[in-house]
Order: sequence, then structure tokens, then C-alpha cells
Amino acid sequence: MSLGEDVVPDNDADCSPVVMEEDVFSAKAHCHSPGAARVPTTVMEEGSSTSSDSDSDTSRNSPRHVTIFLSKEEVRLFGTLQKVASQYNAEERQDEEEKLEVRIAGGWVRDKILGIVTHDVDVALNCTSGVQFATRLQTHLNHVPIGSDDNAIRETPKVAVISANPEQSKHLETATMRVHGMDVDFCNLRSGEIYQEHSRIPTTSMTFGTPLEDALRRDFTINALFYNIESKQVEDWTGQGLMDLLERKRIVTPLEPVQTFHDDPLRVLRGIRFGVRLGLALHPSLQTAAVLPQVHDSLHLKVSRERVGKELMGMLCGKGAKPSQALDWVAHLKLAGSVFCVPPPNWNVQGTLLLGGRNTPQHVPYHVTDDPSHHVAAPLREAAWEESRRLLSCLDRTLESHTQMLREDPNPNNVVDLVHSKQKQVVSVVDVKMLHLAVFVLPFQHLVGTEPKKPSHKQHTVVSCMIRDSLKYPNRDVQCMETLMKGVDWMRRILVGNGDGNDNRRLEIGLLLRSLKETWVTCLLLATVAELQLKQPQPPLVDSSSSTASSATQDAMDVDEEETILSRSRELYLAIQGELGLEACWT
Repeated sequence: MSLGEDVVPDNDADCSPVVMEEDVFSAKAHCHSPGAARVPTTVMEEGSSTSSDSDSDTSRNSPRHVTIFLSKEEVRLFGTLQKVASQYNAEERQDEEEKLEVRIAGGWVRDKILGIVTHDVDVALNCTSGVQFATRLQTHLNHVPIGSDDNAIRETPKVAVISANPEQSKHLETATMRVHGMDVDFCNLRSGEIYQEHSRIPTTSMTFGTPLEDALRRDFTINALFYNIESKQVEDWTGQGLMDLLERKRIVTPLEPVQTFHDDPLRVLRGIRFGVRLGLALHPSLQTAAVLPQVHDSLHLKVSRERVGKELMGMLCGKGAKPSQALDWVAHLKLAGSVFCVPPPNWNVQGTLLLGGRNTPQHVPYHVTDDPSHHVAAPLREAAWEESRRLLSCLDRTLESHTQMLREDPNPNNVVDLVHSKQKQVVSVVDVKMLHLAVFVLPFQHLVGTEPKKPSHKQHTVVSCMIRDSLKYPNRDVQCMETLMKGVDWMRRILVGNGDGNDNRRLEIGLLLRSLKETWVTCLLLATVAELQLKQPQPPLVDSSSSTASSATQDAMDVDEEETILSRSRELYLAIQGELGLEACWT
């Protein structure tokens, strides 16, 4: 069947059954036959003469019919894969045996339906392993003439085998190779899986799975879609994936979410990342499960800190990232303490937490030892994460205010895109990732801990421990965070006193910039956020002695107060870049 043709499913069953809300996790919703799973699909090649501008609008996709566009490389890749599958069936499978079917799984299908450019090609196989198929594909490519469709770019493919690896979230042995200029992973469909009590990785897969079994064990219905390269159809075996992606616009697990998250707790963070990037709502059942203590415990016990840090990085950076919104969801679902872990109970942690205050920061004493009777710390930390959410609410306004101002600056040497940091003429730009992280952990700025059984008794800031030990981020990020935390209070004093006529102002600012170096713009915005937060309505404060809240009522932030702070921040930035001549004074 050629590209551009409408592919319709078998007539023995309806496709993409519409599921009522109460049937979210019901087996009745699942498609138990290929005919029921297949969705009418139009497949077109990008830039072909058969595709018009109106045809290329994937926004008109629906659960009843989808259009996907394949690049030339994808057309060539899928053609080659199907040739190898046909050879395998002719040589290895008897008439009564199940034939090999090649499907593209997960994120590639989701993104193609949404019209998002994707290079993440995962191949799922029903009756052979990924390594076996990749080896056969390698043999095929090595024996076809150079310059043919199957070897157009004169490549010599190599197969790499990745064993099941908890650190890399690999559930089964996977083969990976570069084919026609594209990186492709090969793995068999998964069936019943057995999880160890304190691990998120299944210990074994008993048999080759069916498409339905594999779809049900995936993280979310929107990622449980397949594209069958032989029938050229999208398959929705859960019966919900397309509805959730295109109409309900929600993130929901194929099976009951508590068990799904317990089996693989990293999925709760992946749900936030997908929801924020794709503009999808988190289903209420997912939110209910996400706040359960047992899910948080599983996240601590089963997931390596490197994987947690990598998942958070996906929320903070890259195309479509909305870091403020993602971090707000992390705190809202009570996951902040499981992502940004404080040192363990055997550390002696003490200092103060920043828990709001009107006009003046309120520093609440915090002291934790290994005494099991000390129960005050947990509610104080929860109050601090709520303070983080209020700080985040000020960050987007700060970025927007400064970005607009700098774009209108007539001096080309002062034009900086704060969000993308692409201007080559400016030494100091905003590190957007570190700015969001610094805003989020700012309430913990003044906490320090002493590691037990260390003769030096050296104190470590809790914020540094979060970045280094909890997220496993590189030393440059740890050092950047330490610099920001040390400089933000100094920057706040300068910001509040900006324009006061102090003769020593230039000297003081210069000394601060020499300590901050290239991070000074990031620190200025961090200080601006902190000052804006002081003008917001404040929640009741937690009493560290009783763990109860006081009942002070605060007024809403005055618009003039907000603009005064933002204006001072902009003026300070321009002064450093202009009249004070302090940019790069540390070099």
C-alpha cells in the first residue's frame, strides 16, 4: 500500500472504542483483537506532491482517524525493516506459527500524531528478541549493494547490546544501531513481569508479550500507542490512548496508578514532564496516587538518584519545557522532598528556613538530629516547599519584565534574550536551569549539616547536598548554586538600596560581581524574585515549637510595590552594564 492512502481497519470490530470515565482502568476498555486496536490512518511523506497544506494539519487528528507524516529517512527505514521481517517469516516461521510483526512504539507515535518532530525510534517485536532482529538487519545491510534504497548512505551498521540496567531504566535487553542515519532501539514486546520489593526494574519477562500486554505495562496511555509498519496503521490497544491524547487531553495510566507507580516510581515524575510539555492534565486518580507516602517511599528506594536528576533535567530544559510549572507540580504533589532530599537523619542539620513574611523575611529555626522523637522537621519542610511555590509564582513575572526591557534597549551591546541566552556580545547571561533550581530551593538557603563520623566536622549547605547528592548534578552546578546562595542576600541589599545616593555603591557592587562573576545576572533575578515574594499575601507561619500555624492576615501585593521592585532591578542591570562599567570586572 503506497503512502498517501487511507488505511482502514478490519471490519470485524470497531476501532478506538470510546471509554466512559468510570471505565478508565477497566479491562472492558481494552482492545483484545487487532481489528479493534487499529485506527484508520493516512500516511504521507513529508514534502511529497500528494500532500497539500490542508493535509499537513495534524491538529485535525481524532481518535477515529489520524494522519501522520514520515520523513524520507523514516520511509526508507520502515521499508528496510519490513523487508527483513518478511525474510524472517519466510525462513523461520511455519504457516501455523505467529508471524513476526514490526511495530514502532511509544513516544514516536505520540509525537507524530501531534505533529511534533521526533527522532526517538523504538522498535517493538512480537516473537523475536531485539538483538536477534538487529543482527539479521545488520546482515541484510552488509549484503545489499551500496547506493540502493537499503544502503543509500554507504553505512556499515554496528549493533550495540544494552543489558537490563537499573541506572538507565532499561527493563529488557535492548539492541541499538544506526540505520539510514537514524538511531533505532530494538526490543521485544513485554509480558508478565516480576518486580523485586526494593527495585523498579522487572527481574524477568516470562514470555514474549502481546501488543495488549505490552501496552498495559507502559507508563501512560498516550505512550502505549503503536504504529504497525506492515499495515501502516496506528494501533491503540488500551482503547484510551488516542482519546486521552487528542480529546480528553490528560495523562492517565493504563492500569491502576498506585500499582503502576509502585512498580516503577519514576513514572510519577515522567507524568509531570509529559503533562507540562504537552499541555495535558494529570488525571485525578494519578494525582491521588502521586501524593501517597508509599509512592514517595518507592521513589526513594527503587530509583537511582541519577535517574531522578535526569528526569528533572527533562522538566527544566529543552524544547517545550516549562520549568516553573513543572516544579510547581512537583511541590503540589508532595514530591519535592523525594526529589530534593535533605541529608539523612544521622546528620546534624540546623539553621533557619525562609517561610515568608510581609516586607521582612521570616527565618524559622530548624534543627534535626537522629533523635526519633524529633517530629517538627517534616511539617517545617512542607511549609518550606509551599514557600517555594510562592517564589515560583514571582519568577515568570520577573523574567517577562526583564526580557521585554532588554529587547527594547537601543544599545545592541545590552540586548540579551534572557530565556535563550543567544547573544554572543554579552559575557553574562541567565542560566535558566540554575535560576529555577535556585528559586525553588531558596527557602533552604541557610540550612547546614554536619556529616557524622567525619573527623573534620566540615559543614555542608543543605542546598549543595540537594544538587550534588540528591540529583547527582555535576560539580559546576553545585558550585554555581553555592555562589548564588552566598550572593543573593548581598544582591538583595543592593537592590533595595539602589538609588539611595550611597558614594560607596559602585565599590560594593563591584565587590559583589567579583564574587559572582558570570552568575551575577542570574543572582540579580533571584534577588528580585525574593523581594517580590515579600510583597505577596503571606500564608500563616508554622510555629517551630508547636507545628501549628499563626493566623495573621495579609494584604494583597500592591501593584505599585511590585513595579517598584522590578524597575529597580532593571535599573541596576542597566547601571552595571552602562554607567558603572562593571560588566566583566572580575576578568
